[in-house]
Amino acid sequence: MEKRFLEHMQKNSLIIPWQKILVAVSGGVDSIVLLSLLKKFQPMFCWKLAVAHVNHQLRSESVQEANFVKNEVQKNQLDYFETVWEEGIYLISGIEEKARSFRYSFLASLMKKHSFDILMTAHHGDDQIETQLMRWVRGNYLGNLKGIRGSQDFVNGKLIRPLLPFAKSELYGEAQRCQLKYFEDSSNKEEGYFRNRVRKQILPFVKKENPNAVVAANGFSKQIMFFEELLKESFLDWFKGKDRLVLDEFLCLSESKRYLYLLAYFQHQEIILKFSEIEKILEVLANPKKPNWQYPITDALFFVKSYKYAYLAAIEKIENVRYSLSFGESIFLSETEWLGFGILAKKEFGVVTEEFFTPASKIAIRHPMPKDRLMLTKSITKKLSRLFIDEKIPTFDRKKKWLIEDERGVLSVLGVRQSYLSREIETDKMKNKIVYVKTLKDDAWGIKC
Repeated sequence: MEKRFLEHMQKNSLIIPWQKILVAVSGGVDSIVLLSLLKKFQPMFCWKLAVAHVNHQLRSESVQEANFVKNEVQKNQLDYFETVWEEGIYLISGIEEKARSFRYSFLASLMKKHSFDILMTAHHGDDQIETQLMRWVRGNYLGNLKGIRGSQDFVNGKLIRPLLPFAKSELYGEAQRCQLKYFEDSSNKEEGYFRNRVRKQILPFVKKENPNAVVAANGFSKQIMFFEELLKESFLDWFKGKDRLVLDEFLCLSESKRYLYLLAYFQHQEIILKFSEIEKILEVLANPKKPNWQYPITDALFFVKSYKYAYLAAIEKIENVRYSLSFGESIFLSETEWLGFGILAKKEFGVVTEEFFTPASKIAIRHPMPKDRLMLTKSITKKLSRLFIDEKIPTFDRKKKWLIEDERGVLSVLGVRQSYLSREIETDKMKNKIVYVKTLKDDAWGIKC
């Protein structure tokens, strides 16, 4: 196994002399064998090895395991880092995922603080098969079926899993041959965990049907990675120069390209969606009866279809604010918007976007409300909701608009439409001018609101 381990590391360019390597060691056979192999080749490659251990406190033997790992590391005069997961003992559900998140957060902090080049974990070939089976059963995104990556960027360095070519049985054999001590995780026998059910009920059948299942799983993983690389190249070539999907162009693609390019678009933004979500989005993008639509990705991030385009947008929660402005006052509505009542805009503010008029001495500025109406003529009004549709204003953008009103009603929806009330008074000798300026640059005035 030592020879195969070295060959695998060299073939895949995973070995670089003089590097600082952090090894995640749980105390189980997998990580103990990994540490043993690295120690054997340490003199050859002048590595500086260190060990990290997380005590999850999920089993009665957790403290004993932590002490065992610490003693083994100290015998070999390696640097040792340990932490305790305090939250774990109080959790009822989602334990595996939260434990993993805590573990990698701890490892990431060590990588940064101590400038390690590589983090190594002991995921092996059986883990690869289990992961692929679990994701297949859950109906996952195709790219996720590649399972566990052998090497990937991690914080300021690389995360490497050099045991993926080896079956669990080989690790037991290596531990026996080298007379290595290790702990068996008793929780691996509990069928309350999905992975354990796959390990006990499905994996034995797979390995019986195909003794080379580990090789097959890693080959399958490599094929999907190659497929993703080609898809990414093709998509970025088509998407070049764009910041959003142009629907006329997108809908002219073949069905297969629409599907795969949408996957690539989200993957490019580091977003993974379920098969059912992709299908739903594709259906709406092709539906002309839904020109304005948004799909929640997270609480604050939405995928938006807005007439001719589709794109990701961060949608902020709009506070129900209201400003009151007297004649001779001004206000910055945002870092790009200024409003002055009876005050001329300064030259450095740039080109005035709009001017309005009112006989009132006080005006209000606020965001639109559901029942707001705008006077188009002396006798005709229109609901703002209808006006926004006519002007093709995206749904998520409507609540962010500002409107000005006096005691008579709405004078203007800034940047959208001016009211008859404002135009009507324009020739009046008692008119008071309202000036609205919008710039393109956030720092145009050096003002932070």
